[in-house]
Amino acid sequence: MQVRIFNTVDGSPVLGSNVAPVSNVSWSLDYNAPDSMELTLDKTRELARWNAREKIRPWKHCAALIDGGEVIAAGPVLRRKWTGGLTVTCGGGWDLFQKRLVLNYALAAAWRDGEVVLDEDNPAPQWLLTFAGMSLGGIGAALVREALKWGPLLVDTPGTPEVGINVRTYQGWDLATTAERLTDLTGVLNAPMIRFAPYLRADGNLRFRYESGAVGNYRRMAETMPGHGVVLTDVDEDGSSMATDMFALGGRNEDIVLASRSTSRALPDAGWPVMQVADKSHTSVSDLATLKGYTNQGVVDGSTVPESTKLRVRASEGIRPGDVIDLTASNTFHGTREVQLHVAQVTGGLGEWCDVTGFPEEV
Repeated sequence: MQVRIFNTVDGSPVLGSNVAPVSNVSWSLDYNAPDSMELTLDKTRELARWNAREKIRPWKHCAALIDGGEVIAAGPVLRRKWTGGLTVTCGGGWDLFQKRLVLNYALAAAWRDGEVVLDEDNPAPQWLLTFAGMSLGGIGAALVREALKWGPLLVDTPGTPEVGINVRTYQGWDLATTAERLTDLTGVLNAPMIRFAPYLRADGNLRFRYESGAVGNYRRMAETMPGHGVVLTDVDEDGSSMATDMFALGGRNEDIVLASRSTSRALPDAGWPVMQVADKSHTSVSDLATLKGYTNQGVVDGSTVPESTKLRVRASEGIRPGDVIDLTASNTFHGTREVQLHVAQVTGGLGEWCDVTGFPEEV
């Protein structure tokens, strides 16, 4: 494996050797969230010759962990710290859109500093972005397309957004980041999986490709089957996210406030008590269907027993967040039974093993 450094604007390799002299790497791939990677470059003569000060700068450069021609993890450099050796913190492709706002590109020409009259009932068209007749993943693609108009990144422009029934209107004066609005799209019922998949183009440049969909690959694995390279290491059941009744308040207009409540009987019918929670993170939502989507998804997630299962798997299996594993477990906790796991996180380093965290689908 190698860590190579690329320019964030166009994905081209940095000048000179772009292979970073790393001594250690840790990485994490996450479901509907930014990936992350941390690099350690020890104080060596090789590091001094490599000119790290100029080759690995926050936001100017992206790092990629590459095995053969496959990109395992990649993302922009977010921070570097020198304490004799160099520690570099990197994000994932999703993080690139922490630095892009959800703004209609028409504002680039229409913008004027000073006082601006914003009539929220009848705003100027350049202050709005409306996407209609698309899937949620298609709206995500449209957000990315608009963000890329403001300046190039090593991200492929998504194709024509997928057709669907969803509508979203984004108000420019919210000054929300594209990353925040992509996260919103993944928080409603029947939300897509959104990922920025890194890859090497034929010319050696690093690129990210926007992808959205339901699930990844299906896999069948067994603890007891020789050659499968899977070990169940722990099961952690944390009830803090459990909920049967979710309440949320959206945007206000004088004395009127948008309200939504969603309930599920899945847990109470199986012997659990009623558990009420509040969603306080969507107070700017002005559309009831959107707010209802958040509370519906909240009780679906909250009604799934939060049994986190961690597996030790050979990295060569290529498991990624969004994959579904049908695991034959055989141990003193499970006995011998079939466990279906939805992969939420994969972590690893430079070795041949990685840790896979998954959750069951049903109560």
